[in-house]
Amino acid sequence: MSILEIPPTAAATAQIEPWLQERAQELGVPANIVFSINLGLEEWLANLLTHADLPDLGEPIRIVLDRVGDGVAVTVTDRGVPFDPMQIAVAPMQGELAEATPGGQGVHLIRLFCQELRYETLPGENRLLLFFFVPPAAGKKG
Repeated sequence: MSILEIPPTAAATAQIEPWLQERAQELGVPANIVFSINLGLEEWLANLLTHADLPDLGEPIRIVLDRVGDGVAVTVTDRGVPFDPMQIAVAPMQGELAEATPGGQGVHLIRLFCQELRYETLPGENRLLLFFFVPPAAGKKG
């Protein structure tokens, strides 16, 4: 298990990718899964910074990466205003990507790239769990 705590700022999110790359390599997670995890984290943190009032609270965001069973679990914990992605109705993008307007697709992308998504609001904190399946052959070093 590996833990990263960052302040709730857009600038601090730049710490995530190098941390993720290093820790995922230690856990034997293949590059395509690392890409999916990084995308999910980027999109989720963009939502937190926009909707959860985290910068105003100054509370850190905690990210835990762990190899669990046949995949990788990523847990993001924050103390902001609850923002439950399971309650967001996401319509699929219409038309070509080049014609799309930016924004509003983050939760949709998270749902596409992870195999399991759970959210819970606990006393004093919110927790998002993303699970990414790692095929058996893909997780072996060698």
